[in-house]
Amino acid sequence: MSRVLKNHPKRHDLHHIIKVPDPDFDDGGKFDAPKFRLRVEEALRDLHTEHIDVLQHLQRARPNDDDLRIPDIAATNEAMLECFAHMEAKGQGFF
Repeated sequence: MSRVLKNHPKRHDLHHIIKVPDPDFDDGGKFDAPKFRLRVEEALRDLHTEHIDVLQHLQRARPNDDDLRIPDIAATNEAMLECFAHMEAKGQGFF
């Protein structure tokens, strides 16, 4: 996809939607803002864009169980909102 988008004449007209798994299955269940930003920045680079319009956050755990994921949502909310505000201020996306 990256190769196609790099030189596509209408690439600036596209709206990008990505999913970001953080934490991923083997990340210990804790949100990591620098890792999250890195994954968004990788997507920006790979999609040859400066802006991501929609982002879906995936909070995964091992074992893949809501009893582990759901309580962590409230605990990571503030850190995630700060991360989103930082990226939005840089013009990297609308969250």
